[in-house]
Amino acid sequence: MIDELREELPDPCPLPPPGFRTARIPVREIDLSVTTLLRIHWRHREPVYYNRRSTSSTVFRFDAPSDEYGVLYAASSFEACMAETLMRGRFRDVDAGMPHVIDEKAITDRCVAVLEMEIARTLRLADLTQPLWQFGFDTQVLSTPDYFAPNRWSAALHDNDAMVDGIYFQSRFANSVSVALFGDRASLVQRGTSVPLIDHPDLPAFLDRFNIGIADPSGANWQAEEAS
Repeated sequence: MIDELREELPDPCPLPPPGFRTARIPVREIDLSVTTLLRIHWRHREPVYYNRRSTSSTVFRFDAPSDEYGVLYAASSFEACMAETLMRGRFRDVDAGMPHVIDEKAITDRCVAVLEMEIARTLRLADLTQPLWQFGFDTQVLSTPDYFAPNRWSAALHDNDAMVDGIYFQSRFANSVSVALFGDRASLVQRGTSVPLIDHPDLPAFLDRFNIGIADPSGANWQAEEAS
């Protein structure tokens, strides 16, 4: 079946090999009592959300290919959270010499939450920052805009005999690590209350580092000015 799917793929992004269920994969252990796990979420939505095809119109990189389980995405750094949510391809093809501006509403509509395990224990994650070439894996899985193959790697890692709680991987947009946690393995809860993104203590330094301004779209037509 995998060979048939591989032949149908329009790009060379690798698929999990036969026999991967019993393969010995690298596992990273994370203790959330000493490692902070952050998630940026919409202000009107709950901070703990496991994405599924049956409940969302958007499919992400390590979602289950057939809706077998939900997947929650988070990161241990504020910068990675910002890069993976608000920024992503926002400034692609924008003149590097022009001001970089983000809509104020994109910030005021979001909050930052700290997450922890519902029942305290160490998270065990498939570590994709380690070499996996022996299984045909390469970094295309982390960068391809077509999520067909990455979704199947998610399922293969989920079904591996290691019984991991999720995936530990390099963010496509930030030089730091993100995690994708399986909803049927890692039950998370919020620690404390969410902080409005506009009030988060790390936001000013982030905007300053990358020279990004905040614009009020009710004022000047900054989007037209930026594109002109």
